[in-house]
Amino acid sequence: MLNQADVPRGTTVLGTAIGGDTRDQAVHTLDGTLGRLATQPLQLSLDGRQFTLSPEVAGLSMDTGATVAQVTHHSYDPSTVLHSLLGSGNAVAPVVEIDGDKLRAALSRLAASGSAREGSVRFSASGKPLVTLPKAGSGLNLDAAVALVEQAYRNRAAGAKEGTINLPVTAVRPKSTAASTNQAAQTLGKWAMQSKLFHVKAGSTTVDFGPRTFSMALTLRPDGSGAFVPVFDLAALKQAYGSKFAGAQVNGKEVTAQQVADALTTLLSKPNGPTSITLN
Repeated sequence: MLNQADVPRGTTVLGTAIGGDTRDQAVHTLDGTLGRLATQPLQLSLDGRQFTLSPEVAGLSMDTGATVAQVTHHSYDPSTVLHSLLGSGNAVAPVVEIDGDKLRAALSRLAASGSAREGSVRFSASGKPLVTLPKAGSGLNLDAAVALVEQAYRNRAAGAKEGTINLPVTAVRPKSTAASTNQAAQTLGKWAMQSKLFHVKAGSTTVDFGPRTFSMALTLRPDGSGAFVPVFDLAALKQAYGSKFAGAQVNGKEVTAQQVADALTTLLSKPNGPTSITLN
Protein backbone atom coordinates (compact mmCIF):
# COMPACT_ATOMS: atom_id res chain seq x y z
CA MET A 1 0.00 0.00 0.00
CA LEU A 2 2.89 2.36 0.76
CA ASN A 3 4.78 1.49 -2.43
CA GLN A 4 2.57 3.28 -4.98
CA ALA A 5 5.24 5.04 -7.09
CA ASP A 6 5.84 3.73 -10.60
CA VAL A 7 9.62 3.90 -10.15
CA PRO A 8 11.03 2.26 -7.00
CA ARG A 9 12.56 4.67 -4.50
CA GLY A 10 16.32 5.06 -4.72
CA THR A 11 16.46 4.44 -8.49
CA THR A 12 19.05 6.49 -10.37
CA VAL A 13 20.20 6.62 -13.98
CA LEU A 14 23.76 7.92 -14.39
CA GLY A 15 23.36 9.84 -11.16
CA THR A 16 19.92 11.27 -11.96
CA ALA A 17 17.35 10.34 -9.32
CA ILE A 18 13.99 9.14 -10.65
CA GLY A 19 12.92 7.02 -7.67
CA GLY A 20 9.38 7.73 -6.49
CA ASP A 21 8.39 9.31 -9.83
CA THR A 22 5.58 8.28 -12.11
CA ARG A 23 6.54 6.88 -15.50
CA ASP A 24 5.89 10.20 -17.24
CA GLN A 25 7.81 12.19 -14.64
CA ALA A 26 10.79 9.86 -14.90
CA VAL A 27 10.85 10.00 -18.71
CA HIS A 28 10.59 13.79 -18.65
CA THR A 29 13.48 14.03 -16.19
CA LEU A 30 15.69 11.70 -18.22
CA ASP A 31 14.85 13.50 -21.47
CA GLY A 32 16.56 16.52 -19.96
CA THR A 33 19.65 14.75 -18.62
CA LEU A 34 20.20 11.73 -20.84
CA GLY A 35 18.99 13.72 -23.83
CA ARG A 36 21.98 16.05 -23.62
CA LEU A 37 24.42 13.22 -23.00
CA ALA A 38 23.00 11.04 -25.78
CA THR A 39 23.36 13.71 -28.48
CA GLN A 40 26.79 15.06 -27.50
CA PRO A 41 29.14 14.57 -30.50
CA LEU A 42 31.75 11.83 -30.34
CA GLN A 43 35.34 12.90 -30.92
CA LEU A 44 37.14 10.80 -33.55
CA SER A 45 40.67 10.64 -34.88
CA LEU A 46 41.59 9.00 -38.19
CA ASP A 47 45.21 8.82 -39.28
CA GLY A 48 46.02 12.01 -37.37
CA ARG A 49 42.97 13.98 -38.53
CA GLN A 50 40.25 15.01 -36.09
CA PHE A 51 36.51 14.60 -36.71
CA THR A 52 33.26 14.81 -34.78
CA LEU A 53 30.41 12.34 -35.18
CA SER A 54 26.81 13.25 -34.37
CA PRO A 55 25.10 10.33 -32.58
CA GLU A 56 21.79 11.29 -34.19
CA VAL A 57 23.28 11.06 -37.69
CA ALA A 58 25.05 7.81 -36.80
CA GLY A 59 21.95 6.10 -35.42
CA LEU A 60 23.13 6.12 -31.79
CA SER A 61 20.62 6.96 -29.08
CA MET A 62 19.55 6.36 -25.49
CA ASP A 63 15.91 5.38 -25.12
CA THR A 64 14.51 7.13 -22.06
CA GLY A 65 11.12 5.43 -22.36
CA ALA A 66 12.65 1.95 -22.48
CA THR A 67 15.01 2.85 -19.65
CA VAL A 68 12.12 3.80 -17.37
CA ALA A 69 10.06 0.81 -18.54
CA GLN A 70 12.68 -1.63 -17.29
CA VAL A 71 12.25 -0.44 -13.69
CA THR A 72 8.54 0.41 -13.57
CA HIS A 73 7.27 -2.97 -12.55
CA HIS A 74 5.96 -3.87 -9.15
CA SER A 75 7.28 -6.88 -7.33
CA TYR A 76 5.76 -8.33 -4.17
CA ASP A 77 8.95 -10.07 -3.17
CA PRO A 78 9.56 -8.88 0.46
CA SER A 79 13.19 -7.95 -0.17
CA THR A 80 12.28 -5.92 -3.27
CA VAL A 81 9.46 -4.09 -1.45
CA LEU A 82 11.76 -3.33 1.49
CA HIS A 83 14.44 -1.86 -0.82
CA SER A 84 11.81 0.31 -2.51
CA LEU A 85 10.31 1.60 0.76
CA LEU A 86 13.68 2.36 2.30
CA GLY A 87 14.97 3.99 -0.87
CA SER A 88 18.16 1.96 -0.98
CA GLY A 89 20.31 2.62 -4.06
CA ASN A 90 19.41 1.05 -7.39
CA ALA A 91 21.61 2.38 -10.20
CA VAL A 92 20.19 1.58 -13.64
CA ALA A 93 22.03 1.89 -16.96
CA PRO A 94 20.17 3.63 -19.80
CA VAL A 95 18.91 1.51 -22.69
CA VAL A 96 21.09 2.09 -25.76
CA GLU A 97 19.70 1.83 -29.30
CA ILE A 98 22.08 1.24 -32.22
CA ASP A 99 21.08 1.54 -35.88
CA GLY A 100 23.91 -0.44 -37.47
CA ASP A 101 23.14 0.69 -41.02
CA LYS A 102 23.21 4.38 -40.12
CA LEU A 103 26.41 3.96 -38.10
CA ARG A 104 28.14 2.18 -40.98
CA ALA A 105 26.94 4.81 -43.46
CA ALA A 106 28.15 7.68 -41.25
CA LEU A 107 31.58 6.12 -40.82
CA SER A 108 31.78 5.24 -44.52
CA ARG A 109 31.76 8.95 -45.30
CA LEU A 110 34.97 9.29 -43.30
CA ALA A 111 36.60 6.64 -45.46
CA ALA A 112 36.93 9.23 -48.23
CA SER A 113 39.38 11.18 -46.06
CA GLY A 114 42.03 8.44 -46.30
CA SER A 115 44.95 8.61 -48.74
CA ALA A 116 43.50 5.78 -50.86
CA ARG A 117 40.89 6.52 -53.50
CA GLU A 118 38.80 4.66 -56.02
CA GLY A 119 38.72 5.44 -59.69
CA SER A 120 35.72 7.43 -60.92
CA VAL A 121 34.41 9.28 -63.94
CA ARG A 122 32.41 12.50 -63.82
CA PHE A 123 31.44 14.80 -66.67
CA SER A 124 31.86 18.47 -67.48
CA ALA A 125 28.94 20.61 -68.65
CA SER A 126 30.21 20.15 -72.23
CA GLY A 127 30.15 16.35 -71.87
CA LYS A 128 33.87 15.79 -71.44
CA PRO A 129 34.71 12.83 -69.15
CA LEU A 130 36.65 13.87 -66.05
CA VAL A 131 38.65 10.81 -65.01
CA THR A 132 40.02 10.30 -61.49
CA LEU A 133 42.46 7.39 -61.46
CA PRO A 134 42.54 5.01 -58.48
CA LYS A 135 45.31 5.19 -55.89
CA ALA A 136 46.39 2.72 -53.23
CA GLY A 137 47.01 4.01 -49.72
CA SER A 138 45.68 3.96 -46.18
CA GLY A 139 42.06 4.12 -45.20
CA LEU A 140 39.48 3.38 -42.55
CA ASN A 141 39.03 -0.21 -41.36
CA LEU A 142 35.26 0.12 -41.49
CA ASP A 143 34.24 -3.09 -39.72
CA ALA A 144 36.60 -2.49 -36.81
CA ALA A 145 35.58 1.19 -36.64
CA VAL A 146 31.87 0.33 -36.39
CA ALA A 147 32.51 -2.00 -33.46
CA LEU A 148 34.81 0.52 -31.76
CA VAL A 149 32.36 3.45 -31.99
CA GLU A 150 29.43 1.33 -30.86
CA GLN A 151 31.36 0.18 -27.79
CA ALA A 152 32.46 3.75 -27.02
CA TYR A 153 28.83 4.89 -27.06
CA ARG A 154 27.79 2.02 -24.80
CA ASN A 155 30.63 3.00 -22.46
CA ARG A 156 29.24 6.55 -22.42
CA ALA A 157 25.85 5.15 -21.40
CA ALA A 158 27.57 3.22 -18.62
CA GLY A 159 29.09 6.45 -17.27
CA ALA A 160 32.68 5.80 -18.40
CA LYS A 161 35.07 8.69 -18.91
CA GLU A 162 35.31 9.67 -22.57
CA GLY A 163 38.20 10.60 -24.80
CA THR A 164 39.02 10.73 -28.48
CA ILE A 165 38.22 7.50 -30.34
CA ASN A 166 41.21 6.51 -32.47
CA LEU A 167 39.73 4.84 -35.53
CA PRO A 168 41.68 1.88 -36.94
CA VAL A 169 43.56 2.38 -40.21
CA THR A 170 44.36 -0.30 -42.75
CA ALA A 171 46.08 -0.54 -46.13
CA VAL A 172 43.55 -0.08 -48.92
CA ARG A 173 43.87 -1.32 -52.48
CA PRO A 174 41.31 0.11 -54.91
CA LYS A 175 38.90 -2.32 -56.58
CA SER A 176 39.39 -0.50 -59.88
CA THR A 177 42.51 -0.02 -62.02
CA ALA A 178 43.65 2.83 -64.23
CA ALA A 179 42.79 0.71 -67.27
CA SER A 180 39.26 -0.13 -66.08
CA THR A 181 38.60 3.52 -65.18
CA ASN A 182 39.65 4.76 -68.60
CA GLN A 183 37.65 1.97 -70.24
CA ALA A 184 34.54 3.04 -68.29
CA ALA A 185 34.96 6.56 -69.64
CA GLN A 186 35.17 5.23 -73.19
CA THR A 187 32.22 2.83 -72.92
CA LEU A 188 29.60 3.85 -70.35
CA GLY A 189 30.74 7.45 -70.48
CA LYS A 190 30.62 7.67 -74.26
CA TRP A 191 27.17 6.05 -74.27
CA ALA A 192 25.84 8.52 -71.69
CA MET A 193 27.23 11.56 -73.51
CA GLN A 194 26.02 10.67 -77.01
CA SER A 195 23.88 13.23 -78.81
CA LYS A 196 20.88 10.86 -78.84
CA LEU A 197 18.55 11.45 -75.88
CA PHE A 198 17.31 8.88 -73.37
CA HIS A 199 13.60 8.73 -72.57
CA VAL A 200 11.87 7.78 -69.31
CA LYS A 201 8.10 7.27 -69.51
CA ALA A 202 5.59 7.36 -66.67
CA GLY A 203 2.00 6.95 -67.86
CA SER A 204 1.41 9.52 -70.58
CA THR A 205 4.45 11.59 -69.53
CA THR A 206 7.82 11.21 -71.26
CA VAL A 207 10.91 13.04 -69.99
CA ASP A 208 14.14 13.32 -71.99
CA PHE A 209 17.60 13.00 -70.47
CA GLY A 210 20.99 13.69 -71.99
CA PRO A 211 24.51 15.06 -71.44
CA ARG A 212 23.36 18.19 -69.61
CA THR A 213 21.39 16.16 -67.07
CA PHE A 214 24.12 13.58 -66.64
CA SER A 215 26.88 16.16 -66.19
CA MET A 216 24.97 17.40 -63.14
CA ALA A 217 24.06 14.10 -61.50
CA LEU A 218 25.99 11.12 -62.90
CA THR A 219 29.22 9.50 -61.73
CA LEU A 220 30.68 6.19 -62.87
CA ARG A 221 32.05 4.22 -59.92
CA PRO A 222 33.24 0.64 -59.33
CA ASP A 223 30.87 -1.71 -57.55
CA GLY A 224 31.95 -4.40 -55.08
CA SER A 225 33.48 -6.50 -57.84
CA GLY A 226 35.35 -3.59 -59.41
CA ALA A 227 33.03 -3.25 -62.44
CA PHE A 228 32.02 0.32 -63.20
CA VAL A 229 28.35 1.23 -62.85
CA PRO A 230 26.33 4.46 -63.14
CA VAL A 231 25.68 6.16 -59.78
CA PHE A 232 23.27 9.09 -59.50
CA ASP A 233 23.16 11.91 -56.99
CA LEU A 234 19.40 11.81 -56.36
CA ALA A 235 19.10 15.44 -55.25
CA ALA A 236 21.01 16.67 -58.32
CA LEU A 237 18.98 14.40 -60.60
CA LYS A 238 15.69 15.68 -59.20
CA GLN A 239 16.92 19.25 -59.67
CA ALA A 240 17.85 18.42 -63.25
CA TYR A 241 14.41 17.20 -64.31
CA GLY A 242 12.52 19.63 -62.06
CA SER A 243 8.73 19.41 -62.33
CA LYS A 244 8.61 17.45 -65.59
CA PHE A 245 7.11 14.40 -63.85
CA ALA A 246 4.50 16.49 -62.01
CA GLY A 247 1.17 14.70 -62.09
CA ALA A 248 2.67 11.48 -63.45
CA GLN A 249 2.08 8.38 -61.34
CA VAL A 250 3.29 4.80 -61.18
CA ASN A 251 0.95 2.34 -59.46
CA GLY A 252 -1.03 5.26 -58.06
CA LYS A 253 2.02 6.98 -56.54
CA GLU A 254 4.10 9.97 -57.59
CA VAL A 255 7.32 9.32 -59.47
CA THR A 256 10.40 9.40 -57.23
CA ALA A 257 13.98 10.35 -58.04
CA GLN A 258 15.06 6.83 -57.07
CA GLN A 259 12.72 5.32 -59.68
CA VAL A 260 14.10 7.66 -62.34
CA ALA A 261 17.69 6.87 -61.33
CA ASP A 262 17.02 3.12 -61.46
CA ALA A 263 15.50 3.45 -64.92
CA LEU A 264 18.39 5.53 -66.27
CA THR A 265 20.90 3.12 -64.71
CA THR A 266 19.25 0.27 -66.64
CA LEU A 267 19.60 2.20 -69.93
CA LEU A 268 23.15 3.41 -69.34
CA SER A 269 24.39 -0.02 -68.26
CA LYS A 270 23.78 -1.39 -71.78
CA PRO A 271 25.88 0.61 -74.24
CA ASN A 272 24.32 0.65 -77.73
CA GLY A 273 21.12 -0.83 -76.29
CA PRO A 274 17.66 0.71 -75.76
CA THR A 275 17.31 4.43 -75.14
CA SER A 276 13.75 4.34 -73.82
CA ILE A 277 12.21 2.79 -70.72
CA THR A 278 8.82 2.84 -69.00
CA LEU A 279 8.45 3.04 -65.22
CA ASN A 280 6.24 0.34 -63.74
